[in-house]
Amino acid sequence: QEPVQEAAPEPAAETEPAAETESAAETEPAVPAANGRCVLISGGDRGIGAAAARAFYAAGYRVAVFYHTNAEAAAALQKELPGVLAVQCDVASRASCELAFHAVEQALGKNIDMISRAYGTDGARANAGAVVVLDVKDGSVLASANYPSFDQNLYATQYSEYSADESLPLFNRALQGLYTPGSTFKVVTLSAALETGTASLTSTYQAPGSMDIGNAPVTNYANESYGTLSLQQAFAVSSNVVFGQVANEIGASSLVQFANAFGYGQKLGQDLTAAASIMADPSLMTEWETAWAGAGQPVGMDHTPGPQTTVMQNCVIAAAIANSGVVMDPFFVSQILAPDGTVVKTTQSRSLGQAVSSTTADQVKQAMLAVVQSGTGTDAQIPGVKVAGKTGSAETGGTNVNSMFVGFAPYDSPTVAISVALEDYDKHDVKAAKIAGIVLTAALAAQGA
Repeated sequence: QEPVQEAAPEPAAETEPAAETESAAETEPAVPAANGRCVLISGGDRGIGAAAARAFYAAGYRVAVFYHTNAEAAAALQKELPGVLAVQCDVASRASCELAFHAVEQALGKNIDMISRAYGTDGARANAGAVVVLDVKDGSVLASANYPSFDQNLYATQYSEYSADESLPLFNRALQGLYTPGSTFKVVTLSAALETGTASLTSTYQAPGSMDIGNAPVTNYANESYGTLSLQQAFAVSSNVVFGQVANEIGASSLVQFANAFGYGQKLGQDLTAAASIMADPSLMTEWETAWAGAGQPVGMDHTPGPQTTVMQNCVIAAAIANSGVVMDPFFVSQILAPDGTVVKTTQSRSLGQAVSSTTADQVKQAMLAVVQSGTGTDAQIPGVKVAGKTGSAETGGTNVNSMFVGFAPYDSPTVAISVALEDYDKHDVKAAKIAGIVLTAALAAQGA
């Protein structure tokens, strides 16, 4: 599905607050352990900005500070603390709120540049994509990045150019883009099969290059034939034919039920919400459509097909498997501070329920580990760290293919989950798994792992 261009922001009616000078007598607030988190400080003009930024920066946080009017103070702080993002904007206006949001994205992850640098040495480049990284235990967003993006310092003066750009740099692909998940959805199908007792990892299936299911063909990638495979082997090599059979054994209603348990059909997020990912109405799904849905391809006719997923949704699924089957509602902002440094609000982690049992989650983890160790996801490997994941090559119409990846690390005691989507893989041959390995390396380093 093609992303929809955002509407132009409306001008603010509010007047800017008067600039205030930071006091030399600022006191630094008490700072809890960073644990790889980010802090957003609003109202830098009001006396707490620089002091709070220094304290949080020294404690290992990623820091973003917003000054309402004092651009000089923002520039001075940026120079003093190069790792801090300090910008001047009036967050009262809608345009500046959007600016603030994108600045937070940069401060949270800094991995748009990682995406750009990761395209190999042969000149290949992905046209567009997105990455989300979550804390698997509480659902906090450790990184959310879009490519292409834009320079927030030029947002106000170059909005017309950005909005007219056909690459859609203003579009939040991570939260609002609906993508065909491809074989990354097999994590849901496998979870449903194991949880319902429909199959086990050792159940065997025929995996020819093509098989008629519901009187229409379901094919493996490149029509490759694998003979007889166990379900775990079929997951590792990503056999559509096997998962088409499994999906129909599960049944359309049950498959949709498990997708919804992982977050489909709702707007995920406690603060910045993602578009609801889509599954088809199971009562309208044919046997053939159910087969392809189980393999991650939406093919329904005369109704809204599924699955269609956001990058955030895919990350929530990976995090839930890493978190013993418990689905956490993601959030960006952990705390809001008053100008004097006191805590105004703290976001509490919130569970959306137990999608599958811990026993099932452990089996899916095992299958995801095999994908990265010896299956289609070896590009996500990190020396000295066990990574588990699932790849996807998602057809989007004609010959267009997106590259997808979901995963988590370290395998034995997961702390971070990742979701990557790279558009137009057929044109650049850059694999999402490769990006995932680079970003996971940086995320684990930030946590001291």
